[in-house]
Amino acid sequence: MLQHSAPGDAVLDPMCGSGTTAVEALLNDRACDGLDVNPLATLLGQVKTTPVDASHARSMLADWLRDLCPDPGVDALPAGWPPSVDISRFFLPETTAWLKALRARLQDFGDCPEKELLRVGLLGIVRKVSRATSQQGRLFMDVDSAEPDPRARLERTILRNLDAVARLPRGRHP
Repeated sequence: MLQHSAPGDAVLDPMCGSGTTAVEALLNDRACDGLDVNPLATLLGQVKTTPVDASHARSMLADWLRDLCPDPGVDALPAGWPPSVDISRFFLPETTAWLKALRARLQDFGDCPEKELLRVGLLGIVRKVSRATSQQGRLFMDVDSAEPDPRARLERTILRNLDAVARLPRGRHP
């Protein structure tokens, strides 16, 4: 990118993945338009390159986690999820209850870049708090590696992501 553009130029990344090229463009005083067919990839790229109000994001995070109680009555699965999937195979019951509560509470926030940062944080911890091991290949289940309460990992992840986004230059953004 640096060899083929100058500061102030625009860069097009037609398969942006998680937005690394867009971040590098911002860090090198270039604008970047990133496209991808994968909606998760475009969400990650958008969050990684959108300035947020750090104090507002920290306040939203505190509000999100404060007084949160798992509610077994909240539907954990998105609409259209195959009914044949047994979610208890992948998560401890406590973890499922916390993830359901976090997902439900996140819907209470209005649309803003800080909410998207929180959403990416939640998406980023799901596998890490599951019963799936980190071994490659076939999916192995391991109760000992599961985390019953994902809130501490979620908070660490979001604060780490917030610190990274806060370091972005405040210039041109996609």
